[in-house]
Amino acid sequence: MPVILISREEKKRICEAWLHCLIVKVFGKTVEYNFLLSKIHQLWHPKYNLQSVKYEGINTICFDCDPIGDRKERCPMFIR
Repeated sequence: MPVILISREEKKRICEAWLHCLIVKVFGKTVEYNFLLSKIHQLWHPKYNLQSVKYEGINTICFDCDPIGDRKERCPMFIR
């Protein structure tokens, strides 16, 4: 697997864009957006307005191991 080395400053700059980001994946249920939004406000009391972005390929991404965003079929943690 190729490795790209970056400085701490560069990593900090890249991560700053995601500082106030919340990614939610609901497993096994269909949930209305307004219900989900109310639960997020109840639990975390966000200071900023929330913006919904739907990512069609989210089911193909692995969030269980590093590197985050690796495809499930290449993930050693994915049970086939």
